[in-house]
Amino acid sequence: MNSTPYAMNSATDERRLNENIDVFLAYTLNCSSLIDVLHLDYYNIFMEDNNVISLIAFDVSEPKRKINRSPGAIYTALIALIIGVISLANLLDARWNIPRYLVQPALYVIIAVGAIYVYLHYFVSFRYTLTDELIAVEKVAGKKETTILVTSLNTITEISRYDKKQKKCFSCTNASVQSKRNTTCITITQDGKDVMYCIASSEEFLEKLTAQWQIAKAQKE
Repeated sequence: MNSTPYAMNSATDERRLNENIDVFLAYTLNCSSLIDVLHLDYYNIFMEDNNVISLIAFDVSEPKRKINRSPGAIYTALIALIIGVISLANLLDARWNIPRYLVQPALYVIIAVGAIYVYLHYFVSFRYTLTDELIAVEKVAGKKETTILVTSLNTITEISRYDKKQKKCFSCTNASVQSKRNTTCITITQDGKDVMYCIASSEEFLEKLTAQWQIAKAQKE
């Protein structure tokens, strides 16, 4: 297949390419979870131009019954609940003279608590990516992805099972859908302080993470 070198493209082609570079990058970020977490800034910090990123392991912590619905469907359900609350409050006021200002706030609180519970236990999942030099943790809620952690394996000081006594000593972030007592804790040095991230990965992922961490420690020493 014939190809035209970039340098031989017309000025118009080059201008269009430069104008749409952000769009091209956005498409590539959606194609791979590994690319998604290894943003350009982290690449420049941790990797050299000639290095090859080697994907070691990939794992996901998600609810057994995950809700996969679009934001529009969720908003529609919430609107329906709010309309139901208003209708119920009007009915109670009309039939039993129960003031709406007593009924509606209580029902709104119940809806809010229920929505938070469903969000945390059935909608959110966590994605773990391990390369030969980095570990990345992402929070996935619907189509929204948030990077919680991207760090070099050299910054890890300890990998251990969660101990509630440790919570008093470290800043702890639960990056799993399980309770902390069932998680594995990764302690890293961040801004001169020890910070803990709790993950709930498979045993295979944990074994590979531990092995790569030991290799990174040995190379650092």
